Amino acid sequence: MTVSSAGEVTEAPPAPRAPRRRLPDPSYPAVAGIVVGLLLAWLHHPRMGLYVVGVVLGVLGVLRLVLPARDAGLLVVRGRTFDVVVLLLLAAGVVLIASVTPFPPPAS
Repeated sequence: MTVSSAGEVTEAPPAPRAPRRRLPDPSYPAVAGIVVGLLLAWLHHPRMGLYVVGVVLGVLGVLRLVLPARDAGLLVVRGRTFDVVVLLLLAAGVVLIASVTPFPPPAS
């Protein structure tokens, strides 16, 4: 509080805050994880590769749930609930398909 020459008490301006650091965009490691899973599936390990893709999608769903929109980057498409539900349903679908599909055994 400061007192002016006329005897008025005025509120001091708030001290400036340091800007909050943004977290790195989670979409770059997500794309890398999905590419690794697809390459693994292409290289004669389809079940393992699809499990990797499903786990990455599940992790993205959880990240979208816990991160604020400012830090979620390209994971923000619609509302938080919609994004989380879609990502988790995709993850469950990919893992389910990988579990029930009879893939041939890997060539030795």
